[in-house]
Amino acid sequence: MFSARIQMDMHKVIICSLMVSLIINGNLAQEMQLNSHFRLEKENYIIKNGSHIPSEEFVIKGSEIECLLKCQLNYLACFTLEILKLGLTSWLCRFYNVDFMKLSYESKEGSMVYSTTARSCLEWLERGFTLDGVYKILTVGEEKEVFCDMTGGGWTMIQRRLNGDIDFNRGWQSYKEGFGDVNGDFWIGLETIREMSVLLNNTLIRIQGESFNEDRRFIIAKGFYIEDEQKKYKLHAGTMINDEWDIGHDWTYHGGSMFTTRDDDNDKKGGSNCAQKYPCAWWYVNCYALNANRAPAKQQQTTYADGISWPAWLGDFQSLKTINMAIKKMN
Repeated sequence: MFSARIQMDMHKVIICSLMVSLIINGNLAQEMQLNSHFRLEKENYIIKNGSHIPSEEFVIKGSEIECLLKCQLNYLACFTLEILKLGLTSWLCRFYNVDFMKLSYESKEGSMVYSTTARSCLEWLERGFTLDGVYKILTVGEEKEVFCDMTGGGWTMIQRRLNGDIDFNRGWQSYKEGFGDVNGDFWIGLETIREMSVLLNNTLIRIQGESFNEDRRFIIAKGFYIEDEQKKYKLHAGTMINDEWDIGHDWTYHGGSMFTTRDDDNDKKGGSNCAQKYPCAWWYVNCYALNANRAPAKQQQTTYADGISWPAWLGDFQSLKTINMAIKKMN
């Protein structure tokens, strides 16, 4: 598998909360609040003439904030944004549909160059990044490293059980924040899953596994999201749109359930905690059908409920070798 870690200098992330008055049809003013996220890459530098042809170029009157707004609204044409001050209230805005690292620069007083951060692996793919690997995306208010499956179509992985090196028998706070290594076993975090499923809107979820005899299968559901912490990250599993092997009902069985950890029991099994019985957290019901968070076995297991469980696929007495969960916006 290829590595595609995005190398960027750690400059300050500029979070602009913009209140913009737009004039509609010449006489109707509307206020529009926009949370735009830009990274200031270079100050008092411009993109060298001839380095690359801008995808868009225009002059605005008033504030340079309007350049940021227009870039945010046209992000596929604006991977890099150059703003040059022309006068007291006039600015030259240039959009470039290439990454800022691929451009050449020269010094120019009063100019700024920003890069925009993608919000998902699909956005990176749309910008021409096609290698599987680790990328940085922007969740609400911060950047986060994620593993992107580009060959599969720009999926952002939210969970993976690959070799069992990471202990998934953890408490609520750990599952809320996330843990592990995005190059191996990891859980991206309930807050990040919630934010991304809401941000992407009409989210697809894909769950794919591999058995010990190298049989690979997957399911895809649309309309996936989870609710907030107050609602115990209640699961909306979505509706199956790709279930070639008729194994998706093991996932949708968990729809409507709240998240349970060893220290926060929200399952429907009276008298015991499923996360303690099967040492990992999950959207347990009574207790589970599909459980992607179980520790991967080193070899095929034949004991009931040992290892990664997907009964509709392998039955109750066999386990999977690996499994992962990924999301993306539905086209």
